[in-house]
Order: sequence, then structure tokens, then C-alpha cells
Amino acid sequence: MASEQPPALADTRVSANGEQPVGALVTRKGRTLAVEDTVADARRVFDNPSVDVLPIVDERRYVGAVTRETITSVPLDESLGGLASPLLPTATADLPLHAAMAHLTGDGGTRLVVLDPHDGAYRGLVCLTPDRTKLCVAAECHANPSSTPGGAS
Repeated sequence: MASEQPPALADTRVSANGEQPVGALVTRKGRTLAVEDTVADARRVFDNPSVDVLPIVDERRYVGAVTRETITSVPLDESLGGLASPLLPTATADLPLHAAMAHLTGDGGTRLVVLDPHDGAYRGLVCLTPDRTKLCVAAECHANPSSTPGGAS
């Protein structure tokens, strides 16, 4: 089953996309790991300095997330399933961005997990700049895979 691909964004300002459903704004280059993946797998992904948090999924179901800090002193062969915690707020893909912003905590949260409104499956992340005024990724991250080198990851 092919997933629906969001169109390229011409304007990444939150104010310009407030009425857009968050499902259309998920980052196309976002990464996830599975519950059976290991701390070693996560550390390899965290080698990329732009990765701050990794959503952990069981099949298509979001179970939580890990950060660099949560795995620092954990053995490399430990699976991520038991380490994932509900670090990130969630919203359904059909919720407009302006409404979904209310799910972010007052502590400066900039990542929002997007779930399918019908079956609750993981759809992706919406990432915001630290001041929450723009989507924190370049427009090509939201592009159709046919126009993005290498497609979606």
C-alpha cells in the first residue's frame, strides 16, 4: 500500500500553514527505529547531529522515543523497545497545525508525532524551529519522493 505523499511546501512558516493538516507537514526525511533494534543502531543514527530524537515503532504503532541522553550509558546490545518513553506529544494527521500546536508543552517542545486518525499508525514527525515559528526542515523534506533524490527515508 503506497502512502500518501505530502506536496512540497513553498512556505515553511507556521502562520502560513496553520490550517494545513499536520499529516501534510510531516518531515519526509524523518527516521524511526523498531522496538527490536538496538542501542547500537540508535547510536549510529545519532551520529547525524541533526537527529535529536528517534521515534520507536512496533510494526506501524508508535511506542515512544529515545534521545541521545536516554541511551548514553545503556549497553549497545539492549533493544530499544524497553527504553522508549512517551517523550513526544501526539496528534492525528487530520488535525490542523494551529490546533496541533496546543499539544506541544510549555517547555519548548518542537517535535510532534503524527498518527493516522483511523488506525493510530505512526505517520511521521512535524518538526519546528526552536521558536516554533517555522517548520525546521527544508521544503524538500516535504516533497514527493519522485522529486527528492533517493525518495523518502
